[in-house]
Amino acid sequence: MTTESGTKHEIEPMRIGDRRLVSVCKYRQGETCCKYIVYLHDHKGFYCSKKIPALRKVAEKSERARGDNCEGLPTNDAKS
Repeated sequence: MTTESGTKHEIEPMRIGDRRLVSVCKYRQGETCCKYIVYLHDHKGFYCSKKIPALRKVAEKSERARGDNCEGLPTNDAKS
């Protein structure tokens, strides 16, 4: 599957697991929420944009989310 956001194989390591989304990314937890969370509709999930230069630039302009809570995905505990 190829979309404008990349092939599923290329971005799958950056998919954020449900537990990590809440505990590390602080999804929907105000200013501590990570600004690098993006929802990719084509892939039906949340992804880390921290290591994707084009998406990172957009995320860094966020006025609401200000968190920078980890080194970015992929990591060995990405699904946690």
